[in-house]
Amino acid sequence: QSAGQQVCGTLDTIQSSQDRAVVVGYGPTGSTVARMLRENGIEPVIIELNLENLRKLRADGFSCAHGDALHRDTLKGAGVENAVALILSSAGMHGSEEVIRLAREMNRDIRIIARANYLRDIPALKRAGADEIFSGEGEIALNMTERILSHLGATPEQIDRERERIRSELFGDLLPLDSFVSATNAATDDAEPDQADDQILKR
Repeated sequence: QSAGQQVCGTLDTIQSSQDRAVVVGYGPTGSTVARMLRENGIEPVIIELNLENLRKLRADGFSCAHGDALHRDTLKGAGVENAVALILSSAGMHGSEEVIRLAREMNRDIRIIARANYLRDIPALKRAGADEIFSGEGEIALNMTERILSHLGATPEQIDRERERIRSELFGDLLPLDSFVSATNAATDDAEPDQADDQILKR
């Protein structure tokens, strides 16, 4: 057993009935996403190669799988086959498209969220099978537009309408992360217990 495998141990602490999301990477974005998921009733499992990050996330109380997400065995060990979502938290991660394709082969219904360094990277990630893609360029453009409109006296409704228009132009029909969390919670709250798993995050 490697040092990383010893740190992670097994995933038997996760209840079989509990929604699981696999997060690749435990940097600033990955750690924040993991915390938000847990706060919303979704248990994250983090795939991480860096031993220091593994120790940190274990100290933070999260489950982990040590390895490269490009390897099918690593994805399987993290529970991708039964997870509701896979989140690639690092922009420009090497092999992102292959990770997405592998995950989609293993779990046809999984919701895949990825990050792109640039807007031009979005089409390739979408073709690989990502459902939702974030780009720093796009989010900055959105935030700057909101600030300008607010300064010029636009109403909240006008700002919301313009935000959705720009988001549609930049990202197409891709949905933001808060929509994923809201949809998951709504499905869990509204569905009958034996139907909830079937209604969560249907593609």
